[in-house]
Amino acid sequence: MKATHAVSEAAGQEGAPALDEEFLLLVDRVMLARKQCDPYQLEQVHRAAAEETRIANLTAQHESNAKHRGDLGRV
Repeated sequence: MKATHAVSEAAGQEGAPALDEEFLLLVDRVMLARKQCDPYQLEQVHRAAAEETRIANLTAQHESNAKHRGDLGRV
């Protein structure tokens, strides 16, 4: 792997790996593949999306109720 070789060379020279664009793209691809094949991760994503939707609906409902009462700008 080209990125691994570049990282090991940089680590030997400076003590820390070089984080070039190619390496970061490789990390993104690997993390995406890992998330897509792990059912637990997918379940967590669906739960997070459902919770965000629920909170957005509650916020919209609260703002709508506040408009009807006329106290939207009051804190």
